[in-house]
Amino acid sequence: MHHYNFTCSPFDANGDQEVDLCVVDNWEFSCSFITSPGDSSVMSSDSCIREAVVENEYYYVPKERAYGEAVEKGEEELGEVVVGAINDKSSPVGSTMERVAYNLFGHGEYMRDEAATNLIAAFRVMYQSLPDGRVAHFTANAAILDSIPDDAGVVRIVDFDIGEGIQWPPLMEALGRKGTALRLTSLRTKEECTCSFWKFENTKKMLLSQATQCGVDLQVEEKYVEEIGIENAREWVVFNCMVGLPHMGRRLPRASVEGFLNEAKAMVEGYGVLGDGEAMESCGGYTSYFDFLHRHYQAVFESLERSHLVYISEARAAMESLFLGPLMCLVAWLRDWEDMRRSCNFRKETRLEGRKLRLESLTEAKEMVRGENPYSVKIEGVRDHEMVLRWKETTLVRVSTWM
Repeated sequence: MHHYNFTCSPFDANGDQEVDLCVVDNWEFSCSFITSPGDSSVMSSDSCIREAVVENEYYYVPKERAYGEAVEKGEEELGEVVVGAINDKSSPVGSTMERVAYNLFGHGEYMRDEAATNLIAAFRVMYQSLPDGRVAHFTANAAILDSIPDDAGVVRIVDFDIGEGIQWPPLMEALGRKGTALRLTSLRTKEECTCSFWKFENTKKMLLSQATQCGVDLQVEEKYVEEIGIENAREWVVFNCMVGLPHMGRRLPRASVEGFLNEAKAMVEGYGVLGDGEAMESCGGYTSYFDFLHRHYQAVFESLERSHLVYISEARAAMESLFLGPLMCLVAWLRDWEDMRRSCNFRKETRLEGRKLRLESLTEAKEMVRGENPYSVKIEGVRDHEMVLRWKETTLVRVSTWM
């Protein structure tokens, strides 16, 4: 049974290898971003329409569903009226529903600019407060290590979105003990991701520094997908795709994910891992798609609110605006829905064959969420190749492995 710790973190400011749980009181979160001096909403002069959509105390769910229906029917004016009504009642430090509404329809740009001064502190607390990223990274790393053939001289990982690189130090530590070299290829894309604070050169520098501490021979590079090819017969190639995890704070088009997975499928030999923080299942009408994502982020916000590490509203607002807000981009949602409608479902379209996960991985993933909370972790899929993390009945992350 393998044991992996989240050690050698590139974000440990003190240089220690062990990343301790972050207590919010130890960080100086600025409160200046809570109220924007330029807050404004899309308002309508038709007060009768406004009153009709806010008349009951559960205004968020019916109103936001009304917005999805308006978009699907092309009724832009009605959509603006609904957004204005929602913004009247939303707040960055209010109830869960008020905060979801604020980040979905509100004034995120100002909030993100102000909160960015606390970026590293917010990132560390976010990653430790929610198990989404940690479960996804642990499951992926454990599966990758289990997949490596004995005669592999180099493990080459093609990473769809390397971002801050926090997934890889634990894997480097394990490979260092085995004496196996690692080649990390970060995918260069033509599309711009939203609100990315992480620069490749900075991530590369941190990973190389951590590799030295972990005793692993590491090469880090950046390439376009068409430039990727098997250059060494002893390379064990892994395609790693993490998308929509809360700590990532950015999203790339789903069409890019599909293209990446299709490229992985075209490889003669190799292994792949997909960690989907939004766990898309279908491609129906925009209203159902919108409702799915809306419920998903309600669950994420609620789970963050219940975290014992995040009990100061200003700190929570900083994390929500920095990392969750960019994922809740209505323009990107509509674009992705249109892409998914054309290709139906990228996970099904690739028709990749799943590889069974180890029960030991499930046991350790359960330890990450152990306690009095509504989290659950299960292995699912027709080939027992998917690790699924849920909050109550809502899927937060689905990690699948395939050959």
